[in-house]
Amino acid sequence: MKSINLVILNIFVTYSYLSVMNCIIKHIIFLFILCIFSANGFSQSQTLYQQAADAYNLKKWKSASTLYYILLKDSSEYSPTFIKAIASGILAGDSLSIDKSIKLIELQEKNFDQILKDLSEYSISTKQFDIFPEIIYKLENERPSKKKELTRYVIKYHEFLRQSDDLILFIDTLLVTSPQNPEWLLSKAKAYQLKGESDKSLKLYEQILELSPYHFQSLLYIGNYYYLQTKNKIKDLDDRYKDIKKPNQAQYFQYTKELAQIKNDYLSKSEYYLEKADQVHSNEYLRKILYDIYVLNSDSEKANNMKRRLTDKN
Repeated sequence: MKSINLVILNIFVTYSYLSVMNCIIKHIIFLFILCIFSANGFSQSQTLYQQAADAYNLKKWKSASTLYYILLKDSSEYSPTFIKAIASGILAGDSLSIDKSIKLIELQEKNFDQILKDLSEYSISTKQFDIFPEIIYKLENERPSKKKELTRYVIKYHEFLRQSDDLILFIDTLLVTSPQNPEWLLSKAKAYQLKGESDKSLKLYEQILELSPYHFQSLLYIGNYYYLQTKNKIKDLDDRYKDIKKPNQAQYFQYTKELAQIKNDYLSKSEYYLEKADQVHSNEYLRKILYDIYVLNSDSEKANNMKRRLTDKN
């Protein structure tokens, strides 16, 4: 490095004495000096990038965070290197390194959404699952105006990882301040679906319908819930009577009474919710279930109308 600087100095001194030299030759020397300076700066930059990459690969997070910050703090262009820089600061864990990560995000305001998306993917691909939630929580304190947007990212992140327990805990903290938020209630209902706790999901979907009577996903879930309950209970009823070859009058009466009760308690509710869902957004899946419901209910008029709709769509 010293020899390069010495060469530059000698050339510069020589250049200053060339007052009578041809102008073209002076320009050539000037351009040569610029090239050497540029090469020297590029070499230093490349060295810093290599040092940062080495520190990152060796999991020396604090060193990597510092080096990346020096390299990127004045950069106006977004690149994947920013993600490593931000991740390094979070993984370092100390407040100074985390602050550097926050500053790098703030410097890239126009790429805010892309950075969050890339950080989410990075956390998942590297199995560093705490990075993304950590940066979101820090950003919520720094950027309260972005809280709603940041919240959505956390919910999607937990949903993708199928972290239902973490998601439920997170949403519960949100519902403390806004208990009637349909978006958060829906995410919580889906989280209970992931856990296989359909009854808890049902109550949440019913709560959403109280706020928004034609909420399609809620209508579809509740309608399907009661439809499946109907099918299962009819199967259980049939299984109990299948070995009776010739039921007597009392047995037949009991069977028809229980069947009517199932239809009243479950099938009628399924029909009600799925018909409303069909009004909001009709599709073949819905029409087929409704057709089956009408057949189970011995409602020939509705069954024939639905059959025509199915035929027409096909």
